[in-house]
Amino acid sequence: MKSVELKVPKAVYSEAALTIAAQVFAARAEISVDETKKDWDLTLESSEKDLDALAGDFLVELLNHEYRILVSELNKGASSLLVTQALLAARG
Repeated sequence: MKSVELKVPKAVYSEAALTIAAQVFAARAEISVDETKKDWDLTLESSEKDLDALAGDFLVELLNHEYRILVSELNKGASSLLVTQALLAARG
C-alpha cells in the first residue's frame, strides 16, 4: 500500500466533519489521524494508483461535510420555529 499525508487546519475543519469524511472514505483508504495544537495530520493509505487524486477527493469530501454542518447549525433556529408552527397548526 502507498500513502499520502495531509495537514488540515483545525480552525477550518471540525472533528465531526473529519470523522464523517473518514467513514465515507473507509472503502477507498485507511485513514490515520493525529493532531497538533493547530492541525489535523492525516495519513491516507490505499492501493489506488493516483494518490494525489485520492487526497483531493478526500479534501472535497471533508469540505462538503464541514459546510453541511455549518449550514445545519445556521438553519437550526429556523427549522425549530417551522416545526413548532407546524405542530401548533396541527393542534388546531
